[in-house]
Amino acid sequence: MKRVTILVLLLTCLSGSALAADVVTIKASNGNITFNHKAHQGRVPCTACHKDATPTRLQLNRDFAHHLCRGCHEIRGGNAPVKCDACHRK
Repeated sequence: MKRVTILVLLLTCLSGSALAADVVTIKASNGNITFNHKAHQGRVPCTACHKDATPTRLQLNRDFAHHLCRGCHEIRGGNAPVKCDACHRK
C-alpha cells in the first residue's frame, strides 16, 4: 500500500509539471507580466510559489506578487528583473 501511495504522489507531481503552461501572462493595470514558468521549473522548488506543491493557478495580488517574485529576484541577483518596467510591459 505504501508503494502505491508513493507512486500516486509521484505521478501527480509529474503530471502537474507536464501540464503546466510554458509561458504565463499575468494581467496588471500598469502592464502585463509575461512569466516563463518553464524557465523557473528546476531552479525554484514548486513549493516556493505553490504552498502545498499542488499544480494550481496562483491568485496573485500586487503585494503578494511583489513579495514572492521581486523578493526572490532581489535575493538571487544576476539577470533576475527587479525594476518595474523589466516585468510590466504595456
